[in-house]
Order: sequence, then structure tokens, then C-alpha cells
Amino acid sequence: MLPPAFGFVHRPRFAEGPAVGMTTGLRALATAAAALGLAASTAPPAAAAPRLPEIRMHSDNGVPACVTPDRLMAFLQTRNAQLAGRYRDIAKWYRHHGEAWRVRWDYAFFQMALETNFLTYRRGDGRPGDVLPKQNNFAGIGATGGGVRGDHFADIGTGVLAQIQHLVAYSGEQVDQPVAPRTALKQKHIVASVRQLRRPVRFSDLARRWAADPRYAASISAIADSFHRMFCSGTIRKTESFQTGPSQELPPVPNSAAKARARLVARTIWRRGDPPPGSDKIAAAPPVPQRVADATLHEPTRTNQMLAGLQHVARSMHATLSLWPSQPDDVQEIIAPQPRLAQRTPRLAARD
Repeated sequence: MLPPAFGFVHRPRFAEGPAVGMTTGLRALATAAAALGLAASTAPPAAAAPRLPEIRMHSDNGVPACVTPDRLMAFLQTRNAQLAGRYRDIAKWYRHHGEAWRVRWDYAFFQMALETNFLTYRRGDGRPGDVLPKQNNFAGIGATGGGVRGDHFADIGTGVLAQIQHLVAYSGEQVDQPVAPRTALKQKHIVASVRQLRRPVRFSDLARRWAADPRYAASISAIADSFHRMFCSGTIRKTESFQTGPSQELPPVPNSAAKARARLVARTIWRRGDPPPGSDKIAAAPPVPQRVADATLHEPTRTNQMLAGLQHVARSMHATLSLWPSQPDDVQEIIAPQPRLAQRTPRLAARD
């Protein structure tokens, strides 16, 4: 576990600003490195900084499948036990805006953890940093040191978007109408500066550009490695296919009434002899031999018996009518015989 001094609040100096010497925060980082077994005297030079992933996502540079918003939040809480409840969805915002802008949102999250000291906004010695929590500024955008607060953003989602767009500018792409005033003011200079690299820009390249700290990339890498040891140990770090638009949460689940209606329709269209619902996923049953089907048609059924009885009643009625006189004027009174149907009704009912 990293010591409390690790992940201090930086005083970023962007590429467009003058460089500064080592600050109190950098000295805190040196102390943290010593606690991790990295003596300051043996620290590698800036040229030997770790090779971090490219800022922009593509088919060969996606977020590992073991990295999820829930795991990022669990990791954050291990470093900040008093994490404010208003940050509960911040990892989802990183995924949302990161996928929309094709930015490695996992390393953007690790950069935020470094810049804000895991959202404590305090230096390694416990003193508050230049940026205040209410600013929703998670990467020190515009905080150039000397007590300069930097940009303010209305909410957490906008603050995350500002960092993602600033990373887009550092990848060498111009952003139309960025939400951060600092990005709008300096992005032309930033884009021109990083394009001189003539290669895809990595998070490693943010050292001495985003911040004056020569070990800025090593600090981000240490946080990322700590997360991977905790949540990706023993797993294959396969990359997810990234989307080109904003990520979506779980699709809406149909309510219970809709599900009930679906089941009702399925049952009304099912007939005797049809395969049961859901059997389309099972191999079709062999056809029934024709001789069996023919035999079934000639079997006496209750319906056939009733039909035969009605036909017999009809024939009896025709026979009775044939006994009536052909010239009704010769007969003074006709007494109709008792209907045969009334006599057969008890026997028909008995069959049922």
C-alpha cells in the first residue's frame, strides 16, 4: 500500500507556462519513493520514465477488461476511507467521457488520483493544496502554482470532461469549444508542442509538460500498478473493444406487466401438438410417420360422436315431416308429434 504522502496535489505547470523548481509536493514524492524502496539517489532520470499507454484509444490500445468503474471506486476507497458520497459516480463519468473522446479513461482516473491525492486535496504533509474540492477540478487545470486555484466547474461530470478534453489537446487534437477556459486559451500552443513528437502521444509524455515533475509519469505508473496488483492479478489483461460514443448504462428492463403480457401472448398461440415455448433452441423432433397420423384421423372422438348424433336427429325430423299430410286444408287440426330431439337430449348429455 502506498504511503499517505504518495499522490500529493501537484502544482501543474503546463507546456505553455514557465518551468519551476522542486516544490514541497515533489519533496513529499521523494519521501514516498524512499518508503517504496526507491532511493532518491538511485531514481532513474526522466529519460528512463516508464512507457505508459497512448492517450487515445484504438484497436490495440483499449482499457483492460479487469478495469471497471466499481473496481476503480473500491481502489479509491482503500486510499481514502473518508471519500465523500458525492464522488460515488466519478469513475462512471471517466468511462463515459473517456469512451466518447477515445481517451484511456483508466489512466485518466489514475492521473486524477495523483493530482488530488485520491480526492483528499491535501499534500503529503497534510496541508491543503491549491485546488479546492468545490472546484471539481480533478487535474489541476489552470493551477499553475503560487496559490493559483485554476479553473472551476459546475459539477463532477463537467470537471471530468474538462480533464478528458485537456488530454485530447495533449494528444495533438484541437477541441472545439472546450469546457475548460484554460484549454480554450492554451490548446493551440499545446497541440503545436506535442505534434513535434511526430508519434502518438503517451501518458509518459505528460512529464515536464502537464506538470514540471520529471517523475510525473512514474507516479501515475505506480498508482496504475498498485491497482493492477489488487484487481488484475492472475488474470489475462485483455482489452475491451471501445465505443466511439458515450457509454451507456444497463438497458431499461421491461416492467412486470409487459413481461406478463408477453407470456400471455406466447401461451394463446400455442396449440396442442406444437413444440413447447423455447424449444426452438433444441434440435427439431423427427416427423411423425404418416400411418400414425392417418390412424389418428379415423379414431372415434367425442366431437365425431356428437356430430353423428345430430345427424341422426336431423334424419328423424325429416322422417317425421314426411308423415304430415300433403294437403293441410283437408285436415281440420294437426297435432305435431313430440320432437325426437327432446327424447335424445338425456342420452347426449349422458355422453358428456
